[in-house]
Amino acid sequence: MHVLHSGLFSFQEFVNFVENQDTVCQLLAAIDTSVIARKFLPNWTGRPMYNRSAIFKALVLKEILQIPTIESLIIVLAHSESFSYWCGFDITRRLPSATVFYRFHAELVQDEELGKLFSGICSDLVGKIAQNVDIKEAAIIIDSTDISSRERPPAGKDEKVRREHCEKFGSAWGYRTASTGETEQYFGYKSHVAVAVTDAGVIPVALRLAPANVADVKVATDGLIVDAIQSFRDLFGKRPDYLIADAGYDASEVYHQALSYGCQPIIKLNKRRLSKLPAAMTENGVPLCPANKQMTFWGYEKDRQTLKYRCPAVAGKEECSQKCCQPNSYGLIKRIKITTNPRIFSYPPRGSEKWQQLYNLRSSVERWFAVMKDYLHLDRMTKRGIQKAYIDVMLKVIAYLATIVVRINMTEKTAVAA
Repeated sequence: MHVLHSGLFSFQEFVNFVENQDTVCQLLAAIDTSVIARKFLPNWTGRPMYNRSAIFKALVLKEILQIPTIESLIIVLAHSESFSYWCGFDITRRLPSATVFYRFHAELVQDEELGKLFSGICSDLVGKIAQNVDIKEAAIIIDSTDISSRERPPAGKDEKVRREHCEKFGSAWGYRTASTGETEQYFGYKSHVAVAVTDAGVIPVALRLAPANVADVKVATDGLIVDAIQSFRDLFGKRPDYLIADAGYDASEVYHQALSYGCQPIIKLNKRRLSKLPAAMTENGVPLCPANKQMTFWGYEKDRQTLKYRCPAVAGKEECSQKCCQPNSYGLIKRIKITTNPRIFSYPPRGSEKWQQLYNLRSSVERWFAVMKDYLHLDRMTKRGIQKAYIDVMLKVIAYLATIVVRINMTEKTAVAA
């Protein structure tokens, strides 16, 4: 008679011992999938369902480990009970097949409230981050990046065929600008994002995915700006003071929408859209004195939303042989109301050192796109259609946010240990 002894430690005890040391475990544990559990309740009348929360975390694990296919993901889970357990699978049961994963993906695609589902998961992660970080500037930065689609573009140049393809898959022809300044055509989508800069890194506060032929200005004014401002207020307890963007967002509707929420636009001018400036003024909106010299900025009158400028000679900024036409010793004064032309006039004044410092923050969103493309392959879609592409993008964003949460937790533990 043989007596089978159990191991010294159960698998669960082993996992509980090592999980505090394992980064992957911490990443998966940081993701709250209760919204998935509520959405996909077990069907008690039929066959037992696989844990949908576990399947969702496995899809995030696929992004974290850059596993190319669902079939490869199942192989990894089968060879690592730790990964399976951390995702939430019952290791005493067989793992779900690839068909189960694809069916769950299809259920997500068909969900009418897909955006709210992912928004809830992301909001929870961003909320955890916001509680432990400080913002470098009360500003949101918006930008977009190109994402090539999985499907092939329609043959020919028939506009009707292209329109039908876009309605079916959501992808279209668009233009990307290279670092050299040259533009080239591509077929796919654009990811539009608004981010905030914190001392723990860049965090996205609003995101949209649109066909490549939809203008940046349209996406921004159709909800991206409003959602970003509201999200920033909910996270940090105050509205952002600035909206920072490149020349692609230089349109009057962007300025007016941002200003209506008390947010000063810091946007580079698009010279092609620049209307004729009033006489005696530079392209940055600085008035010229009678001697044709730039007047000196002398403060902002907040109650009037007015910029105040003085004669440069009287202000001691520049020598001038021509006497000012103002009889008093204070010199010539010019006041400019920002609302007369929000594109040209802003506070801080366009072209000033403070304005340039704020605009330089825009590089943070470009670095975020670089991280997402280099490490999470944001520009490599694995499914056809904009709904499926949106799921891929959001899984990558969730993986990124979980990384920030774990990094903050590890920093805090190191500080306590020290």
